[in-house]
Amino acid sequence: MSAKLLFFSLCCSFCVFNVVHAAFAVVTLVTGSKNGYSSGALALGQSLIDVGSTLSRVAMVTANVPVDDRRQMERLGWQIHQVEPLPCRVKHNFDAAKYDLQASNVQAGLQRWKYTCTKFHAWNLVSYERILFMDSDTLAVGSLDDVVFGAYSNSSFQAAPDTFPPDNFNAGVMVIKPSAAAYAHLLQLNEQVGSVEGGDQGVLNNGLCPRWATVGPNDPHCGRLPWLVNVGAAHYTTYRALQEGSGKRLPCVVHFDGDGKPWTVLLFEYLSPAEQAQIPAETRGRLAAMALPHMLWRRAYFRAIEQTEPAAHFLLSGASDAAANPAAAAAAAAGGGARAGASIAPLRRKRVKEDPFDSWDTKQEHMER
Repeated sequence: MSAKLLFFSLCCSFCVFNVVHAAFAVVTLVTGSKNGYSSGALALGQSLIDVGSTLSRVAMVTANVPVDDRRQMERLGWQIHQVEPLPCRVKHNFDAAKYDLQASNVQAGLQRWKYTCTKFHAWNLVSYERILFMDSDTLAVGSLDDVVFGAYSNSSFQAAPDTFPPDNFNAGVMVIKPSAAAYAHLLQLNEQVGSVEGGDQGVLNNGLCPRWATVGPNDPHCGRLPWLVNVGAAHYTTYRALQEGSGKRLPCVVHFDGDGKPWTVLLFEYLSPAEQAQIPAETRGRLAAMALPHMLWRRAYFRAIEQTEPAAHFLLSGASDAAANPAAAAAAAAGGGARAGASIAPLRRKRVKEDPFDSWDTKQEHMER
């Protein structure tokens, strides 16, 4: 092969490589200024870099996301795309005589999930052939590009099982084929079908893909992904060990769904010993069981902001000793970041509740950046 032909071949290969990967993207969503999700997007972006993802990265943000947060995300390769908030429509068949629909926990839940339908704007990113949508409370822990390339399905929509109920899918990680028609259809479903819990999952499960639990492998519109692409943080350590012992593919995404977000739990490391002593033992135990995914998140986050992570004394305090707690032992082994002297600058404590699992994320004022 002549030098000129070799040069032309290499150039073409380079062009094709970039065209292919420019057509696929990881997309996340950040809303608000004081709920910590910007920190989540930073950790997610760093984790995608760490696992070697070659996909483009797009962060959809609402107008109230601070400029400084946007700049930090851009530094990690996120392309900022501002979108308008899209409220989810609440629809249910509850009998008010049987259920207290005005109860504080019910209303808090409705408020918490109200604007999660803003993620529907991802279907409008029509410049991409296919996208992997990831909530900003997820973390890449393994290679995942093949998921969007069709490793498990070629359907225009794909999602993995929810932890509960497992015959529903979790909308925190989805493979999407964007189109203007699909976006318009989602807006219509939001109005006509709505959501019983007031969030995006109800609209998507009951409207977009109601046959997800029983759909066949070749359905062009609705596809299933394995749980390993969206594993709840509470189950990550055990599930990873089971997959490894079985010689199967390890999880590639951990999802901090529910309460106890990693940026919230991180704040406890900065409490005084007297304040930490007030945290219930049950909470400490639950955190120790999730120590490994939290340590992985902290490693990515502090690498993203280029600061030293704090020692995980509080996180591991629920275990009587590391040997008696596999999750804590694994976290201690993985956490080269258990180092003292971290700056609290990136996460300034504004108010601290006693329990990180006590609906922290419904308040949206516990943290400011």
